[in-house]
Amino acid sequence: MIAKALELQSSIYADKVLDRRMVRDLILEDSIKRERLEAVLHPPILKMLSAALVAARKSGGAKVFLAEVPLYYETRPSLPADMVIVVAATRTVQKTRLMKHRDLDALTCERMLDAQLPLEIKTNQADVVVWNDGSPAVLEAQAFELLRQRWDASH
Repeated sequence: MIAKALELQSSIYADKVLDRRMVRDLILEDSIKRERLEAVLHPPILKMLSAALVAARKSGGAKVFLAEVPLYYETRPSLPADMVIVVAATRTVQKTRLMKHRDLDALTCERMLDAQLPLEIKTNQADVVVWNDGSPAVLEAQAFELLRQRWDASH
């Protein structure tokens, strides 16, 4: 499915495992290939998320349904949402984290970030912005505070 979307043979697979680096390089170099890949991947992912939302609503026990959608604004159509929370970090922090956690070079990180909508657009469209330039403990505290505020507002 991925090879077909990228108009490749099985060269993107090494020992039957997807060569993510090769795919990343291809879609960062060619926006048409990136759009084709997104057209193949996004519909089933959105279908799974929609099914999970329906199941949560039917269960009656879910008070909150939270879906992490890394490229929410880039994905069209996207899921309907009562609230969109953008977890944002400065470009410097994003780049540093990509280099550290994914073992990427600076140029690849820049290309990945350039392929996304500018952060300013995402934060302007969001209902809530949580800044994640600090430690995981700070992010967790912000998440709990946001949940508390939403809980208090609904009761």
